[in-house]
Amino acid sequence: MGAFEQAVGRKIAPRLKAEGFVRRGQSWNRRRDGEVQVISFQRSSNNTVLDARFTVNVGVTPDLLAPDAWVAEHDCRWRMRIGMLRPERQDHWYRYLPDDPGQVEAAIAEALADIEAFVLPCLAQPRFLSPVARTAVGAWQIVRRVLRRFGPI
Repeated sequence: MGAFEQAVGRKIAPRLKAEGFVRRGQSWNRRRDGEVQVISFQRSSNNTVLDARFTVNVGVTPDLLAPDAWVAEHDCRWRMRIGMLRPERQDHWYRYLPDDPGQVEAAIAEALADIEAFVLPCLAQPRFLSPVARTAVGAWQIVRRVLRRFGPI
């Protein structure tokens, strides 16, 4: 496991777990109020040993899947990169030198600060599903539980 993965595991994972997110690799899911909220880390495909970068993607979609189903950020109906939630409203990538633990830690710390300042408050707002949609999702979840327990009618 590289320095990046270790830093994510030490700094990001505990904070998101405390917020109710479940981790799979570099992605986290949280089910709340009839929706699935996703936070995922995307590393650049152009990373080298001399220069690396990553960004944070955020997604929200109605919770219409099985309770244990995993949702990828790219499958969400609402998607946003963290840079669009920051004040400058432009794409933002966190740069680091992969072999420099100090730079990796600094980049992860900056991303965590941005997640706390911009992503979590954004996800806390119940604006992604209308009250009618939230009711429909809730009704579907009840039907799904009944079907699982008693089988098809």
